[in-house]
Amino acid sequence: CNRLFSGFAPEAGAVNFEKEYGKPLPEHFFRDQIKNSEQLFRDKLEALNGATVRTLHAAGRQQVVASGSPRARVDVCLE
Repeated sequence: CNRLFSGFAPEAGAVNFEKEYGKPLPEHFFRDQIKNSEQLFRDKLEALNGATVRTLHAAGRQQVVASGSPRARVDVCLE
């Protein structure tokens, strides 16, 4: 299912889903999916490059985060 959504805008993912399964996504699918994943991210997400980020922060280096995810999800990932 990830192949239908990963790398696509939500609208394109919805079109991909409908083409694949012949019916639209449930109403509020993306909103609910994001809301329901926040605690899972808090509980299970592991930093892949946390040491590098902390070292750069300690050295006073500015850092930028870019993502196609909604801001609330990015904020959870940066906690």
